[in-house]
Amino acid sequence: MSENRTVTGRFMKGHSGNPGGRPKLASELKLSMQELTGNAVFTIKEIMSNQDAPPASRLKCAELILAYGIGRPVQQMQIEVETEISEKRQEYDLSLLSLDELLQLEKIVSKALPPG
Repeated sequence: MSENRTVTGRFMKGHSGNPGGRPKLASELKLSMQELTGNAVFTIKEIMSNQDAPPASRLKCAELILAYGIGRPVQQMQIEVETEISEKRQEYDLSLLSLDELLQLEKIVSKALPPG
């Protein structure tokens, strides 16, 4: 396991999986795309309003305007999960963990405790 990760595989506080940061090109590309945003909105509006444009194109433009203007509707899901609880117990030697690892383990275990 990498030395900048915890026992659970997460990055330790103050450490990154990308120490060099985001590539410069990505931020430059984002800025140049942001400059075109006004034109894109105008184009969407024009296509939606154009009676000669294909209906599918007009509909897609209307969907974009509604989705970004008022937000997409919330989708509800129903998920059923069946679990099997095993009575098998495992013993751990916590003396092998560092103080930081023990503190992280305490945080993780405290999330699983019932409220109260």
